[in-house]
Amino acid sequence: MPQPPLFPEKPGLQVATCEFDEMNLQIGERIELERMESTDKARYFTSLIGYMRNQSLLIKTPIVDGLPLPIEEDAIMTVRVFSGTNAFAFIVPVIRVCISPAHYMHLAFPSTIQCTEIRKALRVSLHLTAKAKLAGEREFPQEVVLTDLSTNGAHVESDKLLGQKGQHLHLSFAFRNNPNDYEAHLNLKVRIQNVEHHTPAHEGGAVYVHGVEFEDLGGAETILLQSYIYQLLIAEQHRVV
Repeated sequence: MPQPPLFPEKPGLQVATCEFDEMNLQIGERIELERMESTDKARYFTSLIGYMRNQSLLIKTPIVDGLPLPIEEDAIMTVRVFSGTNAFAFIVPVIRVCISPAHYMHLAFPSTIQCTEIRKALRVSLHLTAKAKLAGEREFPQEVVLTDLSTNGAHVESDKLLGQKGQHLHLSFAFRNNPNDYEAHLNLKVRIQNVEHHTPAHEGGAVYVHGVEFEDLGGAETILLQSYIYQLLIAEQHRVV
């Protein structure tokens, strides 16, 4: 029986099927679970214990409020994994729930896996407070809003002009990454690519929208951005722009 689409059908997001080995799963890998039958679409984070090829995946039972999540056998789960620049998803039933010697579960071995690359060009919409200042200036950073984000750059909205095309800004912002609610802080050098002056049709003052490109982005910073973009993508699929 074919699986329903597990990623949004949006421009810039290409979804394919892949083989199990392409996930390159490692012991301790972060696993995201969602009950197919659930109406609240809650997501639970856990980790991989191991697997028996063509038989089952062994994962820790998610812990919620200090207690193992009550999951019945035969429950149908959507499983998502983020690895490097790729996201993977599949649907499998729970085939065994174990409580000894620890709380863990056997999931059926996936037969169909969907995958997509979190590409540099993929942008997600958001409303994230940040601070920006012109490079080389002593002025205090100005509070701004990021209205979309990719691993290449962002759109920065401000009630004041931050600079002209070609000038550099220092841009700092923070966000929380699952599963450990880790707060990542990024301080980036960016180059202004374009500036638009928007006058809203309704209440509110005019704003400047700066398209900026990230420069000298390190590997750790790239991975943090990719993970955050994937997190937003999975949580609210309409965010893809």
